[in-house]
Amino acid sequence: MFIDQAAEALGAIGLEKSISLLKESLAADPAVEVQETCELALRRIEGQKNASGAESTTISPYLSVDPALPAKQGLSVEQLRYAFEDNSICVHRL
Repeated sequence: MFIDQAAEALGAIGLEKSISLLKESLAADPAVEVQETCELALRRIEGQKNASGAESTTISPYLSVDPALPAKQGLSVEQLRYAFEDNSICVHRL
């Protein structure tokens, strides 16, 4: 088991070989924080792989790496506000 910061770092690095370790930790770690961070890291790696066909990192205009993918284009401020206020909606899946 490892802490959520390690899962975040693996997602930021974006290597496909990290997927098995992240999936294992997602299934085995009882800490919700670790599970959620593993999900984010897995989504980031899969998203990058699907977008480019290769392992790479997305260059942010702010030179940062965010573990959560950006929200889908076209969501209104009201839709985003509703999602953030409703605890039954996972904002990381918007």
